[in-house]
Amino acid sequence: MASRVGSPPALPAADHRGRAGEPSQGSPDRVGEGGLCPPEPERGRGWEPSQGSHHNRTEIRVGGLGGQGIILCGSIIGKAAAIYSGRHAALIQAFGPEARGSACSAQVIVADEAIGYPYVRRPDILVLLSQDAFVQFAPQLKPDGLVLYENELVQVEGKLPATARALGIPATRFAEELGRRLVLNIVMTGFFAGATNLLSIDAVEKAVVDSVPKGTESLNLKALMKGYQYGRDLVAAGAPTSADQPQAGR
Repeated sequence: MASRVGSPPALPAADHRGRAGEPSQGSPDRVGEGGLCPPEPERGRGWEPSQGSHHNRTEIRVGGLGGQGIILCGSIIGKAAAIYSGRHAALIQAFGPEARGSACSAQVIVADEAIGYPYVRRPDILVLLSQDAFVQFAPQLKPDGLVLYENELVQVEGKLPATARALGIPATRFAEELGRRLVLNIVMTGFFAGATNLLSIDAVEKAVVDSVPKGTESLNLKALMKGYQYGRDLVAAGAPTSADQPQAGR
């Protein structure tokens, strides 16, 4: 689904909102609704686009299993860009035949200009929460792309370009420590914000508050900041690539 652009919507993209950190059924996706947006935040140096990519267009794919909140994670990134950062965003979502446990993915594009083609062709960034998603999407990554993965659910093994970078986080364990495993996707969203610095944390916080069920904002913001700080710390410490990084829980 494209936002802030004139292209027609792609696949049906309802914003399924429900339990904390997970989409539920019913209300329309609001990624890219009109309205005044604050000035675009300054972007830092946590991540740079792949060689040969358009620097004003970042292609992101979020992959995992149904029930992990994959679509909500992509939706929050899109909202943070289009509604709270004054940029353009597109969101396309795909589900397997079953609601839970089957393959699920979201394609997100963030750009400084109108998005004429809303599909991800070669992702700059992968956010992965299952081994199947890694196997399927890792070969598509751009040469200098970035993989962000749940390191107790995904084992990075081959399939990545030699110049790619991969950073892992024990997001499920962090979510459980916060008292609710369902906020795994919000921890990963914070990790994305911290490791890439593509969007300001203020914009992502607002998108989270706008996306989660009423009464769960505090829990979800704690999950967001847990992932964000972990990502910032990894970047500040010059974290190793996946080949050298220990796998938590393995």
